[in-house]
Amino acid sequence: MFNLVCEDSWKLDLFQSCVNAGFFIGSLSIGYIADRFTSSVLYQGLIVHMGIATGNMYLDFFYSALVEFPAAFMLMLTLDRIGRRYTWAAANMMTGAACLVTAFVPGSLYWLKMTAACLGRMGITMCYEIICVVSPELYPTFLRNLGVLVCSSLCDLGGIITPFLVYRLAELWHELPLIIFAVIVLIDSGLVLLLPEMKGKALPETIEDAENLHRQERSKEKVIYLHILTSEATLK
Repeated sequence: MFNLVCEDSWKLDLFQSCVNAGFFIGSLSIGYIADRFTSSVLYQGLIVHMGIATGNMYLDFFYSALVEFPAAFMLMLTLDRIGRRYTWAAANMMTGAACLVTAFVPGSLYWLKMTAACLGRMGITMCYEIICVVSPELYPTFLRNLGVLVCSSLCDLGGIITPFLVYRLAELWHELPLIIFAVIVLIDSGLVLLLPEMKGKALPETIEDAENLHRQERSKEKVIYLHILTSEATLK
């Protein structure tokens, strides 16, 4: 009986590895694809909605495009200091708040409406640029190309359906797309916090490395602490 268990143990290990890989890929893909799909819809949607807003379409688009420069500069200052998750979640929350303000501010306060729209464009630009950094960091080495490919494809799908979504909803109420965008991006800000923080961490090479991303920093602290205690014991 013991020999039979030992001989068949590789089957159990193989099955367990496949199950772990399936759960990991599925959970990570659902959360990350949702985040990437949302960012694509919001980015394209705010641009399209700017074209149907009241006012000078060319100046409005020019003003909203200018905020992409400070968005990139803010990422340069925050990604390696604050981290990916909190910066991404804060940018999502800023986008959602800006969409709500833009939707409910009356047209007579054009300067306030335009300012909120520009802040929304800046926030979703930060989210979209963070995606380019986070994409290759979350997946293990042998799945990285495939994972980024699938997420990029669904990101493009979001950009395809966005114009139909904006124009159809705007026929019901002009500001309805902004309300829906705000709800989606606020939910997305919570999903972002479920992803592992990759600041200062090595890229995962295997499924096991990717599963242990949340515990990597804690394990490193324990190893350093044990090394210090061992060194002190040796000196005594």
